[in-house]
Amino acid sequence: LGAIPIIRCSRGTAAEMVAVKLDKKLRENLRDARNSLFTGDTLGAGQFSFQRPLLVLADRNIDLATPLHHTWTYQALVHDVLDFHLNRVNLEESTGTESSPAGARPKKKNKKSYDLTASDKFWQKHKGSPFPEVAESVQQELESYRAQEDEVKRLKSIMGIEGEDEGAISMLSDNTAKLTSAVSSLPELLEKKRLIDLHTNVATAVLEHIKV
Repeated sequence: LGAIPIIRCSRGTAAEMVAVKLDKKLRENLRDARNSLFTGDTLGAGQFSFQRPLLVLADRNIDLATPLHHTWTYQALVHDVLDFHLNRVNLEESTGTESSPAGARPKKKNKKSYDLTASDKFWQKHKGSPFPEVAESVQQELESYRAQEDEVKRLKSIMGIEGEDEGAISMLSDNTAKLTSAVSSLPELLEKKRLIDLHTNVATAVLEHIKV
């Protein structure tokens, strides 16, 4: 370790017994220069350094791996692996590659910020969901948006119905009402698209960190 460690352990366990014996052994060797564990050039003045390492002694029946794992929920992963502070996540997005004499290389990354607030319906609904479910939900929202967008385009294309018979007029009236409804919901549709793009970028950034 290169210095005298600070020993920590849980009380009332076998780890405490080992820690007490180790502490006693270290103190004895520090007092006895003829039988010291710290003689030689490996430590020198480092044994009295203020930057001492921490030695944690744990009982073998304690699961140490689980506390080190990332929680698998969307919000926890965003907090753990991304630059997330005060409900704002900052991402670095590459603009692609550029050619150079040495070959293709990544272009300079652009920094973008997204706010994940209470007004974000997708975030409020899925921030506590497992990440795989979030990825599926983003895809479902995208498909729903595309279906609504295609419906608006379809209504626009058939507004030029020819003919003056009663059936054509009735169909035109019905389609006009549908198109009016679709146009009135356009701001909501655009907001939905914005949230889809936002969470697609955030989820992609999380996935890239998971792969690493």
